[in-house]
Amino acid sequence: KGLEAAGGLRKILEKANVCLEKSRGGVQITKTLVRVGQMALQLGSRVPVLGGPCEVLYGILGDVNKLLGKADDVLVVGQKALDVLEYLANLAEVLKFMAQEARDGVEARMGDLQTMLEALHDVIKSYGKPGFFRRLWEMRKMGKTLAKITCDIQHLFETLKDMYGLARDRQMVQLLQTARYPLEAEVERRMAERQQAGEGDEEAAAALQSDPTVVQVCGAGC
Repeated sequence: KGLEAAGGLRKILEKANVCLEKSRGGVQITKTLVRVGQMALQLGSRVPVLGGPCEVLYGILGDVNKLLGKADDVLVVGQKALDVLEYLANLAEVLKFMAQEARDGVEARMGDLQTMLEALHDVIKSYGKPGFFRRLWEMRKMGKTLAKITCDIQHLFETLKDMYGLARDRQMVQLLQTARYPLEAEVERRMAERQQAGEGDEEAAAALQSDPTVVQVCGAGC
């Protein structure tokens, strides 16, 4: 059953990635993302070791669907979520051939992955809401930025590959590619400029939030 779920998922992931990339041009991808999210839940239910991360990925894809058009960062998160999901689908096929000790090790890593994905979800949910700049800066001080979390996820999969001899295939290469989040980087740059000019965190965030020029540059609805 786990293999069937993985096989069915891979059939629609490529389409989802293509549609997500084209969404800048207005392509409607709601049904595709909903379908991928449902398949993630099915994969998690049939391969319990992957259940936690798959459930969080379902939530991330749902919010990506709602937030498309808010910022390019949302697209990047969506694509990374699809990369992780595709790799988990492939991992489901490998698990049945692993010794129990190795399976236990993978399960422990999936707990770590779930925590990282939950942090990623927390950040992306703040996009487009009032007070976005302030929350993004506060998360940065706690080490919860999209770039940092994505890097942590990449390190986790690199560790999995090294520990269990998993192939460095196309999915692994995609997962290990550095992600750039333009909105997050722009907010950090502007906040740093204001801090260097002597403004405090609250003052700088409030000024950015109320500046229509900044909001337009950084992304509609922020």
